[in-house]
Amino acid sequence: EVRDFELEVELKVIGNNSGIQYRSELFEPNRLRGPQIDAHPAANYTAMCYEEGGRGILAERGNRLEIDANGARTLTPLAGPPQQAADIAQWHTYRVVAKGNTMRHELDGKTTAVLVDDSNERARGGKIGIQIHSGEPTEVRVRSMRLKRLDG
Repeated sequence: EVRDFELEVELKVIGNNSGIQYRSELFEPNRLRGPQIDAHPAANYTAMCYEEGGRGILAERGNRLEIDANGARTLTPLAGPPQQAADIAQWHTYRVVAKGNTMRHELDGKTTAVLVDDSNERARGGKIGIQIHSGEPTEVRVRSMRLKRLDG
């Protein structure tokens, strides 16, 4: 169970796609609901903020999304050069920093997506999990995982 934390995972995916869920809750016998940093082959989805079993795509790669208390959304592009595609079949470092209402995603040390969520639907804490996507056969390899709690 985690609330505020830094999570860094070295991961590669052969086949479909995957992701690392956090602040998530079990809602089916083998499925979590909550935010995740995606390991996806499409450039706009790699390391985006996706809410599995909930609101779906929140902040695609290269974007910052702010959701206010009433659910109104403001989307702005992140500063810097355009995001490049990443071959998810190679090792990459995925990093999530979640503190309070803000979740920042990084891929190989570069910020890819930011979510500032003040809505009632915001995930405040929960489980961490590695997604095995349904569909075609997929192999997900993790060679290191580091968790640093920020909430004491």
